[in-house]
Amino acid sequence: ALRGLSKTARTLAESDDPLALYHYAHVQFRLLQVAAQASAKAKTKTKTKTKKEAEAAGEACVAALDRAIERDPRFAEGLALQANCYGYLATLGPLDAMTAGPRAGSRAEAAAKLNPRNPRVLLSEAAALYFRPAAFGGDRAAAAPLFRRAAEAFDAPDAPRPGEPTWGAAEAWLFVGRTYEDAGDVLAARDAYEKALLIAPEFVRAKERRAGLTRR
Repeated sequence: ALRGLSKTARTLAESDDPLALYHYAHVQFRLLQVAAQASAKAKTKTKTKTKKEAEAAGEACVAALDRAIERDPRFAEGLALQANCYGYLATLGPLDAMTAGPRAGSRAEAAAKLNPRNPRVLLSEAAALYFRPAAFGGDRAAAAPLFRRAAEAFDAPDAPRPGEPTWGAAEAWLFVGRTYEDAGDVLAARDAYEKALLIAPEFVRAKERRAGLTRR
């Protein structure tokens, strides 16, 4: 489905509108997510194919957002999404981690300086801190309150204008749940996963994490 959507959205990549470029990049980000996760689980032959697909989607995401940010240097949403793309590219291998990892952190920090209350900016900043290796400044405990701030920021009354991004609330609560799991608070983790599923009832990852708590 994402491959088909990527082809349909290709015309957006030729736009000069930062929001159009953003939406194209968001499709590529989702394709990168799925391909990166598939690559991590795949056997050797399939692993190479899915890794190449992930790399191609990641490069398309980064390139589209480079154009968007060039047109609007204060586009915090674009910087935050680019941080997410670099973050997933960093999971594809040791060399990828060395180059993409620091870029994920720098883009997240730049976005936070421009718009520190934006929920997707907070989510990107928290994710960069959570997944970055401790040797390079990662800190899962410090990321926990940032994830909670992001989740709460999605409940703010300010509605996005037409065409602006709206995604991220369910993912924020998913990560809140993960940080509670890290701290050993199973009840709080379950509550966070339930909130994620209220927002997105078919959110498979939230269902899996909740089921894991039940088995525990």
